Amino acid sequence: MKSGKAVGPDDIPVEVWKCQGEAAVEFLASLFNRVLESEKMPEEWRRSVLVPIFKNKGDVQSCSNYRGIKLVSHTMKLWKRVVEARLRKVVEICEQQYGFMPRKSTTDAIFALRILMEKYRDGQRELHCVFVDLEKAYDRVPREELWYCMRKSGVAEKYVRVVQDMYERSRTVVRCAVGQTEEFKVEVGLHQGSALSPFLFAIVMDQLSEEVRQESPWTMMFADDIVICSESREQVEENLERWRFALERRGMKVSRSKTEYICVNEREGSGTVRLQGEEVKKVQEFKYLGSTVQSNGECGKEVKKRVQAGWNGRRKVSGVLCDRKISARIKGKVYRTVVRPAMLYGLETVSLRKRQESELEVAELKMLRFSLGVTRLDRIRNEYIRRTAHVGRLGDKVREARLRWFGHVQRREKLVWNDMGSFTNLDHFKSSNIVTCSYDHMTPFAVLLVDMNETQMNLQQWEILSYISYIGCSLSTLFSAVTIFLYTFMNISQIVAAIRRRIGPDPYAELAIGNEQYEKSGAGRKLATGKQ
Repeated sequence: MKSGKAVGPDDIPVEVWKCQGEAAVEFLASLFNRVLESEKMPEEWRRSVLVPIFKNKGDVQSCSNYRGIKLVSHTMKLWKRVVEARLRKVVEICEQQYGFMPRKSTTDAIFALRILMEKYRDGQRELHCVFVDLEKAYDRVPREELWYCMRKSGVAEKYVRVVQDMYERSRTVVRCAVGQTEEFKVEVGLHQGSALSPFLFAIVMDQLSEEVRQESPWTMMFADDIVICSESREQVEENLERWRFALERRGMKVSRSKTEYICVNEREGSGTVRLQGEEVKKVQEFKYLGSTVQSNGECGKEVKKRVQAGWNGRRKVSGVLCDRKISARIKGKVYRTVVRPAMLYGLETVSLRKRQESELEVAELKMLRFSLGVTRLDRIRNEYIRRTAHVGRLGDKVREARLRWFGHVQRREKLVWNDMGSFTNLDHFKSSNIVTCSYDHMTPFAVLLVDMNETQMNLQQWEILSYISYIGCSLSTLFSAVTIFLYTFMNISQIVAAIRRRIGPDPYAELAIGNEQYEKSGAGRKLATGKQ
């Protein structure tokens, strides 16, 4: 847990446990052991504060466009992390679930969908995709259904009762701009903002969809975002009805207004998809997990969205980037931390053309020039601007992200998108065709090989470098961890790990607490000082 987080009703910040060191470990280990034995947590942990956060879409005055985040006790968060680590040891989630799973991310799901659509465009065949949206998925999970799914997943009865106690007699208040409401009970749904809730939701979705996945294998889930694919409109409509029935009979609800349908290589008169007699909205593009996919295979709108996301990120830190008293080096670091990740999101899965890559670089240079206080009339070259701000070319960063993503794919023990379609082998591409091809209408694999050719790297060299890079990153992470340990008294990850070791073996389910892994994650004088 990071410092500076909002406190819960007990007003105990996480920094308290960081500063206590070994004494905090002893106290928390003793406390958590008592909670585990008695299956009863302190009453103060049952209280929470609900803060509504606007989703940045829709009507501001509509309550349905807000997401409620609960502020709970930080001590309870530590306890939930211990329970979550034990549950993950015994519960196996299906491969179609990408959300809240180790070694999986939104990039996996986006990449799988783009590859599937690309293959059907190349084969001149239709592909029908329905994007299912669940209304208030977290808030609609019935508690009894949650206990049933946990038991069916093989969770020990001891931990089912422990989780039940977390949700019993829970009370909350809503904090908004005009004040705070009266306290009321919460008897349905999962706790928003809890460390345990995402995995509990994954367990529920895994059990609810167990019988449907057999007859609808081309399905991907990222938490409550579901994509159903099929080669025929009738089949995808039938699968959609199966999913609706399986979800709604267990207390969930499919949103009719937000569920949308895309057809790749659509022929004339292919028709529409219906859900209980209602026509599902048919679109030519859809924003899936933050990345825009188009039915025609183009990525122009996704590039424009990335540029807009970059400008939105710059506005958030404009007070720093436009301050003349701050050096260019610091501005460049802020830019690389806040703005550039927003522009690069999901581009590992996109086959960019040269023109689209230039659009991204032009937008980036405009931001850098504004931040450094120079214009094109100053006749300062782009290379000098980048050198002053310590910012590399965006095209090189996109290429680097693609190669890094390829390494992630190669290291995977099992490719999760094999169930959705054949995975193209890179060896199928001839090296003689790599040099002459352009970026227009290329598959992601062909673009990847172009990247390798431009860097004068073959697959064997890349594999060696990827392992060297992996070892180097591991050593760098180890060095950083040692440095932090020497210069700080005790961080929260060490406290959690020590608590897990001291709780001892589990007498009820032969579960071991796994160790959590945390990732850490010469300027020009004129521009550096901000003088014109």
